Amino acid sequence: MISWLFKAFKKKSLLNKGVDLLNQGKYGESIRYFDKALEIDSEYALAWYNKGVALRNLNKYKEALTCFNKALELTPNLKEAWINKGVIFGNLERDKEALDCYDKVLELNPQDYKALALKGLALNKLEKHEEALKCYNKALELNQDLPEAWYGKALSLENCERYEEALKCYNKALELDPKNPEIWRGKGGALVALKRYKEALKCLDKLLELNLKDVNALYAKGLILEALKKYEGALECFNKALEVNPNFEPAKKRMEEILSSESQ
Repeated sequence: MISWLFKAFKKKSLLNKGVDLLNQGKYGESIRYFDKALEIDSEYALAWYNKGVALRNLNKYKEALTCFNKALELTPNLKEAWINKGVIFGNLERDKEALDCYDKVLELNPQDYKALALKGLALNKLEKHEEALKCYNKALELNQDLPEAWYGKALSLENCERYEEALKCYNKALELDPKNPEIWRGKGGALVALKRYKEALKCLDKLLELNLKDVNALYAKGLILEALKKYEGALECFNKALEVNPNFEPAKKRMEEILSSESQ
């Protein structure tokens, strides 16, 4: 009895230490503690789960999936393991399998707004935009403060060519997450679709505030300036893009065409 209690205390202590390291971003170190806990109890579901999270953060997806599968064999209703499996499948472009994982979470808890938002993402990637919208709307009914749901809803609306509505969602997402480059990028794209080029330029400038070496933002800014016949500014953007990535062929091509037309 004393031996059993000691082992239970020891494995819990090792798990807690591993989780502390995991939360600090020390993924490799955390795995060592989870492994030590599993040496004491090879059927310790939480150790398998947290080891999977650490491996996922190290982009070791195959090993992470093995850990999540083991955790789910032991504890089939471990929602976070299903969610993490879904995220990995999404990263691997295995979106139908990701959907199955999120559906499993929603069987366990239909009100899980995180799973609803992630299901919307998977549906978007499968080009099922109307279904994705339903998921995002449901997630936002449950929690209005989800920037990823507002962003995903905006993408769905944009793919349905509902640009004005998409713009409102991008703005809401930016209120919640103002330093997210992908939201600024999405908003810029919606504004371009609406031919509101000057406003789109402001979004690209914001992107470049966040990252001066964002090649795609530099290129997009160059294209807009070219469309506005501001060729000097366009050339400057294309040139900066090539300074960051000398092999960025689209920028080379646009520069050559502008310079060729100017020399005629």
